Amino acid sequence: TLDIIAGPKNPETHVEVLHSPSAVTTDSNHRVFVADPGAHAVHVFDFIHSKYALLEKGGGRPVTPISLAVDGQDNLYVIDRSSRTVNIYDSAGKFSGYLGKLSGGESYFESPAGITIDRTTGHIYVSDTLRHMVIIADNRGRLISKIGKRGGGDKPGEFRLPGQVVVNGGELFVVDAGNARIQILDTEGR
Repeated sequence: TLDIIAGPKNPETHVEVLHSPSAVTTDSNHRVFVADPGAHAVHVFDFIHSKYALLEKGGGRPVTPISLAVDGQDNLYVIDRSSRTVNIYDSAGKFSGYLGKLSGGESYFESPAGITIDRTTGHIYVSDTLRHMVIIADNRGRLISKIGKRGGGDKPGEFRLPGQVVVNGGELFVVDAGNARIQILDTEGR
């Protein structure tokens, strides 16, 4: 009787195109992952096997995926801006846990924006825009240290609204958006 009064249920909307992609990464299997907050999805393109899929999180997609990273075991790390956490997926795409979720469901991060992984050490670097710092964790999610503090200008290690982060060759590159610069630090934060 509900169908007669309200009409049939709208079919579930499917995401088949990119809406507003914000980040891209690859794994050792040559799959391409695209964070798409506008579609509330992470697109997975497997060109070798001619497959396309959406990454699912225990029955649902990440709400607002904005940044991605892959570790040496092809685990995918997805920053979800809505939950302020990093969702972790194994190499098969199965959700395996969170980084930054405290007991009681609260998030350790205030506004995570960028993530990168040092494949030689396994250390995970997450920029937290509103805390004006980069947080370093080990591959189990335990806090190692924090880099930076709020700063308005030209001093090393002072950030204003840091965004994307990248590790390459023992150096950490941080987009220091509020100071209109890119800071290059060693992986210890110097």
